[in-house]
Amino acid sequence: MLRSRTILPRDLARGRLGLWARGAALVGLAAYVLHTAAGLGGAAAEPVFQTWVDLGLILGAGVACVLRGVSREDERWAWILMGTGILVWAAGGLVHQALEAASATVPIPSAADALWLTAYPLIYAALVLLVRSRLPGADRSLWLDGAIGALALAAVAATLALEPIMDATTGSFGVVATGLAYVGADLVLLVLVMTVFGLFRWRPAPEWRLMGTGLLVLVSVDWLYLLQTAKGTYVEGGVMDVMWPAGFILIAFAAWRPPGRREVVPVPGLLPAVVPTAATIIAVVLLAYDHHSRIETVAVVLASLTLIIASLRLFSAFVENQRLLASSRHEALTDALTGLGNRRLLMRDLARTLGTATPGDPVAIVLMDLNGFKGYNDAFGHPAGDQLLSRLGARLERAVAGEGTAYRL
Repeated sequence: MLRSRTILPRDLARGRLGLWARGAALVGLAAYVLHTAAGLGGAAAEPVFQTWVDLGLILGAGVACVLRGVSREDERWAWILMGTGILVWAAGGLVHQALEAASATVPIPSAADALWLTAYPLIYAALVLLVRSRLPGADRSLWLDGAIGALALAAVAATLALEPIMDATTGSFGVVATGLAYVGADLVLLVLVMTVFGLFRWRPAPEWRLMGTGLLVLVSVDWLYLLQTAKGTYVEGGVMDVMWPAGFILIAFAAWRPPGRREVVPVPGLLPAVVPTAATIIAVVLLAYDHHSRIETVAVVLASLTLIIASLRLFSAFVENQRLLASSRHEALTDALTGLGNRRLLMRDLARTLGTATPGDPVAIVLMDLNGFKGYNDAFGHPAGDQLLSRLGARLERAVAGEGTAYRL
């Protein structure tokens, strides 16, 4: 069915405004990249890019997500929460710059750290609401598949990144605790993103690919920043600084894409099975490697959880296959209209019982036909004829209950 829609002037204006906003974000991001990589604008432009361009891009991404939530009813609170989280992150950047301007050394932890860490729960909540809105039919097996892949990836990330970060992190309890808080928050975000990808059977819609890529960029740059800061090698104003606004801009672009499919679509091929299988193998390899050379306890726990959930997934698949086998077997031997045994079941039962029938234990076969049934269909219609057959089948089944079996040829 084709539906017409009247395009109002405000719709056109909103579309042009959104196009200009996306274009401005891309131009600003490209200029930022050229500044950090090729020295565009020179040293004199450093404060402009570090303050106005960097924070301006993040603020713009947050405002874009909030406007997406306010302007449409669908997924309203999800995008408002996502935008609020980005704006809180930008507020943390503003506080950090104010602390830098007031003192040469920014304390750890600081008010900026509190704001940055507050942004994470808001982003988590937004992701959960988006999943509930777009995948209402996600069953248990999809959640388990996503969790297997997510935990295995988190275990690998913890093995590769957590140990160097922790080894390099020194100082007071507050410094170490703040670093651990960021690592933990990013691990949770990583697990959530990969779980969402698993729910889409590892082929997410375009808007989810944009948002997931943006969040993974944020996780990567966070850990890279923590490692370089702990080692004292971080240089402000480098190419790495561009990754934060780039990640948030990808999320803002995802906010304004039309929503993709809102149901779980089966994916052909082996991909849905390959990823959980590979994740399980990775977990086994990590645990085996731990016996040779100790890895972080967090990585061991994550790898162990991967194997536990993989076992649950195997059990779930076994139960599901048994249920499907029983259902298909029932459908193969049952007439769909009357619920009686069909021709296939009749032939099977005949082969089983006629060979054992004796004069002392005979078997009777009674064939019945409905006279005038075609006239009944012609007079009252086929739906009425179907109902008549269903009633007759139920009565026949009751009549021979305990003495025989009724079938419909």
